[in-house]
Formats: sequence, C-alpha cells, structure tokens
Amino acid sequence: NVATSAQHLALDTHSTLVYSKDNERLVVTIGLDDIVIVDAGDVLMVCKVDQSQRVKDVVEHLKKHHQEKYL
Repeated sequence: NVATSAQHLALDTHSTLVYSKDNERLVVTIGLDDIVIVDAGDVLMVCKVDQSQRVKDVVEHLKKHHQEKYL
C-alpha cells in the first residue's frame, strides 16, 4: 500500500495506491486489493490497478462532453 499526501487507514487492503491533494483527508479502505484511488479535489477516481491506463479514455470523454473543468 502507498498513500501520497493522504492519511490512509487500510484494513485488509493490499497493493493499493491512495493519492489526495488534501493531506488532512482520511481515506479508509476495507477489503480492497489492487486499487488506485485519486482524490483531486473536484474529481474522485477509483479503479483497479490494471485499468489505470484508461484515464486517457476519461480525458477524451470529458473533452467530448465539454467538461474540461475536471481536467
């Protein structure tokens, strides 16, 4: 488990990455394996590690639907 700029309480959680812009936010994970959690303030992304490369699909979707404010 890796927590970057976040307080992370991990119960039965393995191979999980937690990132938050807010180092005061507590992120609690229970029973998770191989998960990526990114809290960018106005966007929260949660996905399996092996799906993290699909962020580009999200970017394309947001651009197509004129939601660039989330990029």
